[in-house]
Amino acid sequence: MASASVATTTVSIGKALLERSAVNAKITDIVSRINNNLTTTIKSDGARDTTAENAEDLLSDLHILEARHLKISNAITIANYETKIRVGNQELRIIEIIERIDYLGKRIKRYKDIIEEAEKDTLKKSSKRRGDYSFGAENKEVFVSVLDIGGIRKEIEKLAHDKNALQVALQEANWSTQISY
Repeated sequence: MASASVATTTVSIGKALLERSAVNAKITDIVSRINNNLTTTIKSDGARDTTAENAEDLLSDLHILEARHLKISNAITIANYETKIRVGNQELRIIEIIERIDYLGKRIKRYKDIIEEAEKDTLKKSSKRRGDYSFGAENKEVFVSVLDIGGIRKEIEKLAHDKNALQVALQEANWSTQISY
């Protein structure tokens, strides 16, 4: 019995990510087209109006695209877990780099939110005090943050630098690592 030949595609992870994105866009388009062709009218003589596109054919195309999307995603996921690259003095899997980038992005956002809140809180309290009639030369109060805002800003800069270095390493890995699906 002859075995069926299945075509295999070998590309970089970056190219596979682009293809998966294009397949995902096609899936979204087909779902919309299916939804636009779900119903028809039946005339009094029993004849049906035709829809612009055959929903059954579109559904068949959707299944093919979903299978392609899954195949590409599986290959990317396997490569992300198996491929190790050197970042600084560490060997990291691609998935670890992706997770660290996400983690650093969340830390940066949290710290920026803390700074913003501290600045708003200080300004709000200072504005309230200025509106108080007892505020005068004998009763000068200054509101300052209890946090070292400058230190937090420096930490944000360091985190952003680390995140950028990881993003560069990830891009290099994505375009130099070959996968097959």
